[in-house]
Amino acid sequence: TMMNGFESAVKERKRALFERLFATMRDGAGELAMCEIGAGTLPNIDFIASMTPRAVDLIAIDPNDAMRAFAEDNLAAALAASDNAAEVNVRFVHGVAEALPLPDNSMDAVVSTLTLCSVVDQRVALKEIRRVLKPGGALLFLEHVLSETDPKFAELQEKLTPLQIKAADGCHLNRRTLDAIRDEFSAQVDGEYYELDGFWLIAPQVSGIAVA
Repeated sequence: TMMNGFESAVKERKRALFERLFATMRDGAGELAMCEIGAGTLPNIDFIASMTPRAVDLIAIDPNDAMRAFAEDNLAAALAASDNAAEVNVRFVHGVAEALPLPDNSMDAVVSTLTLCSVVDQRVALKEIRRVLKPGGALLFLEHVLSETDPKFAELQEKLTPLQIKAADGCHLNRRTLDAIRDEFSAQVDGEYYELDGFWLIAPQVSGIAVA
C-alpha cells in the first residue's frame, strides 16, 4: 500500500514498456512463457492481463511467501477488470533471482521492476535471467539506481545504502543497474536513465528492454 504513489507515477512508463514488449510477440503462436522475479504483490499484473496478445503462463517468483495473499487479490482484480480474451495463468513459486528454478532457454520474457536493487548478487541474477530466456527473448526492467547527474546526491545514496539494506529488505541505493544489464546483454539493450520527481532517494531510475 505504501507503493501506490510510485506505481501511479510510473504507470504510463510501464504501459509503454509492456506495449513494446508485447508488440514483438503479437504474431507468434502458442502460449507465452513469462517470469516475473521479485513478483511480490504482482504490481504489473494489470498490464499483463489487459495487454498480452496471447495466452500467458506467468511464473511469479519471490522469496517472501507473505506476499502471495496480496498477489492473489491483485490477480483476481486484474482478471475481473480486463476485457482481453487472452488467458492468463499465474503460478507462484518460492525462489530467488540468483537461482531461478527454470530450465535453460524456456522463457519468452522476464519482468523485473524494483527487484534488481535488492537481489544479493545482481550480476549472478542477470546471468540467470539470460540463461532462462529463449534466444530473442526479452528482459523488461524498471529499477531505481545511483544518481548519474548529481555527484553529491550520489554520495548521499552511497552513505545511506547500509541503512537502506537493513530497513528495506536488502534494497541498495547505489547500484548502476543499466551498466550491469548492458554488460550481460551486450549491445541489445534499449534503456534510458531518468529522474522521477518527488521520490528522493529512488528518484534516479532506469527502464527499458534487453534482448537475449
